[in-house]
Amino acid sequence: NDPVLSGHLPGAPTYPGVLQVEIMSQMGLALVHFLKRGTHHVRADARPVRARTLRIHHAAYITPLGPGVRVQVQAQVIEEDTLTAVIAGQLLKDDVVVALAVQEYYLEE
Repeated sequence: NDPVLSGHLPGAPTYPGVLQVEIMSQMGLALVHFLKRGTHHVRADARPVRARTLRIHHAAYITPLGPGVRVQVQAQVIEEDTLTAVIAGQLLKDDVVVALAVQEYYLEE
């Protein structure tokens, strides 16, 4: 009943690739936040890292993700300076990579 699946590949509902990339983006930017602050705690007054996507260097969707599939999200900062960050992310189902992406962000802090 998830509206995001409505009309997306009728008869074979699949979680849209753009939203899979978004999941990896959110995890990667959370990682940047924690690394910049040297902590894994979120303070009550914490503000998110203000960022915008510059480009997606690469994305691959290896296995379709259907309704109810649970995935593990992983991210790694590949390169970072004061203005940009390149982050790799992957989605795993049962320890098998089902999607991956390498993305670059402009950090507006």
